[in-house]
Amino acid sequence: MKLALVGYGNVARAFARLIEKKRAAYPFRIVGAHTRHGTAYDEHGLPLEPTFGPPAASVEEFLDHARAEVMIELSVMNPLDGQPALGHIHAAFARG
Repeated sequence: MKLALVGYGNVARAFARLIEKKRAAYPFRIVGAHTRHGTAYDEHGLPLEPTFGPPAASVEEFLDHARAEVMIELSVMNPLDGQPALGHIHAAFARG
């Protein structure tokens, strides 16, 4: 199953290490990672420390290019309105 991560801080890195450790039991691969600082893609699976290029113009652009089956939201959010995380989740739902 192809995964796209929005956010790649400490929690996302720990998640990526866990996915790698459990690869034999769970055939997941992270094909995209998007942060406000940069974006990385690899349809065969990103390394644990991916090389980030310029950030995608929007989370919609990132999701369209990553073509993942599941998006995992791991970015920071404002506790009052849930943004930008809530907007990322809505964009993923809009893409099925």
